[in-house]
Amino acid sequence: MVYVGVDISAEKFDVAFYYPQNDKYVVLTFRQSQNGFNKFLDKLNNLHDDFSIAMESTGTYSNNLFQYLKDLGLNVVLLHPYAVKNYLRSRNHSKTDTLDAKNLALALFRLGDDAIVSSPVPDEFAALKKLIRFRTSLVQEYSNIQKQLRNILRTNMPEIFDFFSSVNSAGIIELLSTFPSRKSILENKDEVIQLLSSLRGWSEDKAKSFVMKLESSIGLTDSFDVDSTIISALVDNLKRQKALIENVDKEIEKIFSTFPHNPISTIPGMGSITAATIISEIGDIQRFPTKEQFVSFIGLDPVIKQSGNSIHFGGISRKGNSFLRKIFYNFAVRILRIVPKYRNKYDQMKQRGKHPKVILTAIARKLVELTYSIWKKGVDFNPSMP
Repeated sequence: MVYVGVDISAEKFDVAFYYPQNDKYVVLTFRQSQNGFNKFLDKLNNLHDDFSIAMESTGTYSNNLFQYLKDLGLNVVLLHPYAVKNYLRSRNHSKTDTLDAKNLALALFRLGDDAIVSSPVPDEFAALKKLIRFRTSLVQEYSNIQKQLRNILRTNMPEIFDFFSSVNSAGIIELLSTFPSRKSILENKDEVIQLLSSLRGWSEDKAKSFVMKLESSIGLTDSFDVDSTIISALVDNLKRQKALIENVDKEIEKIFSTFPHNPISTIPGMGSITAATIISEIGDIQRFPTKEQFVSFIGLDPVIKQSGNSIHFGGISRKGNSFLRKIFYNFAVRILRIVPKYRNKYDQMKQRGKHPKVILTAIARKLVELTYSIWKKGVDFNPSMP
């Protein structure tokens, strides 16, 4: 039997052919292309022994080759990276050893049936996950544009924030779409007052007060009207980015609506996007036999430090899925406004001198445990749950 380890990167993949009978490796490199795949297949077909192929379940880079080999009916498995790294440490390898092709081939040989194999992600989960990850990048860009707009407004007309709390509110976007600078607002006072007076929550007196504030603004003088150009571009980008996010949300909802009911959607504050994100990242909850393994996968498990006979619990491990860790942290922020018992827990811990981030992390861990319990048991949320 030949054990084949495949280490994949963006443009190439290294392949180690391990022959255990004489403890020999042959390492070759192929391009990430149709031609590279075919050359790898030719090499496999020329082997005189049976073979088994192992790849790390890293996601993006491994998907194409894995599917190509599977479609050909070849014996290929996705090894869980944690299992391989634990094996390497048990063999006195460094903790920082990379999962290169040789190590993957050796792990496949040594672990045999004890290897923790990752199941291929079903198409519907892969599609949902890809779309949600794309949405996350759009939201990040949206946030960056807001920051840029906020910064330039603070130099051009800082007084605007006495009247608008957010740079992405409908009112400020409508105003800046037509009058994108202090200069243009003051050159068109009557039109600005008319526009603002038509907004919800505004009166003519409030609109006039706004204009008067800008007349004595502490903002910098923009002699060449550069700010107007930049603000106009940022507002256009903000509107376009928001429309993109809304369109992607519709696609996420469409795909997610085909999934069977999952009880985690019944947790207060668990919107459909958050639920879809968690479900697409986790896949099958049954792969986590215990709550502790689920918490550890997300990286919210406590770090245990032992010194002599003393055991101390430090911060969280921060290993595992950082994407889900952020999702649950943001979920913790939201649920404080919805469920009183979490607000009470937050206030109690704050009174004991805990830092807000430490408290939110603790609440996030509680929400991870709640999500696991509800999903595993297949029961809807009820307020009596711990």
